[in-house]
Amino acid sequence: MASSPIASQAFRDLQWVVESSPLLRESVHAATLQDVDLTRLVEWLRDRQTRQVGRYFEALVEFWLTEMRQVEMVERGLQVQEEKRTLGELDFVFRDAGGILTHWETAVKFYLHHEGNFIGPNAADTLDRKVTRLVGHQLPLGKKFLPEVRKSEGFVKGRLYYHPNDPTPKHLSEYVHPDHLRGTWIRASELDWLDSQKHYHILEKPHWFTVPVVQTARRGCEVREYLAKHFVSSYQPIHLMDSKEEAIFVVSDKWPEQIYLNRK
Repeated sequence: MASSPIASQAFRDLQWVVESSPLLRESVHAATLQDVDLTRLVEWLRDRQTRQVGRYFEALVEFWLTEMRQVEMVERGLQVQEEKRTLGELDFVFRDAGGILTHWETAVKFYLHHEGNFIGPNAADTLDRKVTRLVGHQLPLGKKFLPEVRKSEGFVKGRLYYHPNDPTPKHLSEYVHPDHLRGTWIRASELDWLDSQKHYHILEKPHWFTVPVVQTARRGCEVREYLAKHFVSSYQPIHLMDSKEEAIFVVSDKWPEQIYLNRK
């Protein structure tokens, strides 16, 4: 098919999912994307439309596994129960090219470095909590409830954001991959940090991975004005990206004390 804007966006997002650096050391490492059937990819995503960044990420991972790597998918989103109590869900259980039954837990996460901690735009979510749950709970479920499983792995991508006045710490968490993707975060009162002459995209869910194909970028002065008005009445963080794919989160002056809950 001719590369329509929708197909171009889908391809770029899939490429980011597959090829970008892992967020965690123990995550499955990046691969190289080859020979993508764009018609099939667009159809796949059309059948799985969502605004949730995590669900969109999972849909792209599943496409890569089943349509490109052609693994044998055994279970997808398997609910694990014990004595009528739900213990969790197994994201993907599949047989790899060597026939080995493999369990993957997938996640895409965005955390802001603040006072030594990595906290989500929704401050209820933190890197420490995610790692504890992934390593201590989610990954062990595969081998515990499916004895045939030989490998339980995390496939975790995302980005860590650092404040201009608080750059990358010398000693990162032992769980963070040294080549993780980086961005910048600022508060609503620091909008002057945005270059008035540069152009920025205001990212809309679920497309938080790469520069939007369709959306027209706005000049920095326009973005500053928009954000100033936004934070008068809202605590909702705003995700930006410039033309060079430098990612920026702008949060309320009350973050992380004021938690913005977005369940959509």
